[in-house]
Amino acid sequence: MGMVGMFRAHGVEPLLVFDGNTFPCKASTEQHRATSRTAKRRHAESLRAMGAGASAVADAFYESVDITPEMARALQLRLRSAAVRFLVAPYEADVQLAYLCLTGSVHACCTEDSDLLVYQCPRVLYKLEPTGEADFFEFERLRELREGPRLLFDPWPAWREWRFTAMCILAGCDYLASLDKVGIKGAHKLCAGFRSAEEVLSVLQMRGHLAPAYAPAFTAHFRMSQAIFAYAPIFDPRSRTVRRLRAHAPVADAAREAQLDADVPLPRWPVEVARAVCESGDLNPITLEPFEPSRAEAVAPRAAEPTAGPLAVSACVQRKRQLAQLEPWTGNFARADAFVSTAAARAAFINPVRCSAPFAPGAPLHAVRPPLRARPSSSSVSPHARRAHPCVPMDK
Repeated sequence: MGMVGMFRAHGVEPLLVFDGNTFPCKASTEQHRATSRTAKRRHAESLRAMGAGASAVADAFYESVDITPEMARALQLRLRSAAVRFLVAPYEADVQLAYLCLTGSVHACCTEDSDLLVYQCPRVLYKLEPTGEADFFEFERLRELREGPRLLFDPWPAWREWRFTAMCILAGCDYLASLDKVGIKGAHKLCAGFRSAEEVLSVLQMRGHLAPAYAPAFTAHFRMSQAIFAYAPIFDPRSRTVRRLRAHAPVADAAREAQLDADVPLPRWPVEVARAVCESGDLNPITLEPFEPSRAEAVAPRAAEPTAGPLAVSACVQRKRQLAQLEPWTGNFARADAFVSTAAARAAFINPVRCSAPFAPGAPLHAVRPPLRARPSSSSVSPHARRAHPCVPMDK
């Protein structure tokens, strides 16, 4: 809540986006993380037994915490009492944030999750610090990145259509482990040299990176990952329904259509359920059951919608994850003063000029101050560097 106050002090109205359920295909990843949290908890308990310092013990226990829907609910009640807007994503918050930015409901997203790049989120702030500094990243400016005289993402239409997503999947993602000796630069080289993902997979087998016995399973998971990054379910605040991130073309083959539904299941919730899960947070996103009444709920009445103030930031509660895969290239972007920082939140900047309020169709604009503008930093920084300052109009 301290961060909420910081946002508002700078004319920024926060909107928090929480994680919902877990994709079924991430079961193995979640199991691995649960095992890791258990090990870290045992380590924390051993530190406490040995009389280690309070700070070291607290840090060790922090790494073992699993954020549950009940924990998120407690914060949501505080937000409601303070008239702070929030959303609960049907599944993961990163795709919800990307959708809000892609549709113009938000100006930019702030996260530690590199998945927003794979979803082609237009503008992202990474690595927020207590000082409010962050790395500002614009997806479309990837076309300008060079390695010496060579453009890294040329031709850009092909990279935007399939190559960038394929590169990130091959380098390793939550849905498919990376292959031995295929990192981000190796994946980039593969995708740059061929005309389709199918050609890339064939070459991986020919070069021995992909064993014949493992190839069918790897190919199936690769295509499933592509489907997730293209068609993941999101909550549409305007229609108040759950839909896919992008509308897919009609599939003539019924088997392929069924496979898409199996890989990326779309919750068929009635509007009332979708609103109770995603808009009000009154239903547990995993069980779809009402939350048990709590003491916090008794003192947190539903607040009225704010009637003034710019919509400028949205955030989601999620444990901090490092942006590692694109680290060699993100160094080309300068630091940015964003007036936002927290180790447990992701955010998205809402542009009040381009939308009313995404949760109140037809409502008037409440823009007291204009949103962010990105502008070049000093001449000593790379030409790709930008600095973002709140409350300044963003050039289209």
